Amino acid sequence: MDSTLQAACGLISVTGFPDGPGVRSPATFIDMATGSHLVSAILAALIERGRTGRGRLVEVSMLDVCIPSMTGLIANELEGKAYARVGNRHRNACPSNVYPGADGEIMIFCLT
Repeated sequence: MDSTLQAACGLISVTGFPDGPGVRSPATFIDMATGSHLVSAILAALIERGRTGRGRLVEVSMLDVCIPSMTGLIANELEGKAYARVGNRHRNACPSNVYPGADGEIMIFCLT
């Protein structure tokens, strides 16, 4: 389901290089994040049951988990700010890219 959700939330449309198609993340981060959210919800329900003696239905939506990963880009869109795919670079970190080296490539990612 991860690839389907990456497409549904818009992630694929903003990844990749400017002159090519969007790229899905090879990591199944939506699957993993949904599992993590579900574990947190189960633990919270168990704590509540321990305190009140009542059970609770626990559900987690995969789409609800992946939409927050897009909030910065959604905000930009609502403000009319254009977005272009940036490949390995990051829109808020510099330097940030994969650079050639004498013995291969190196990724540099500096937030501050």
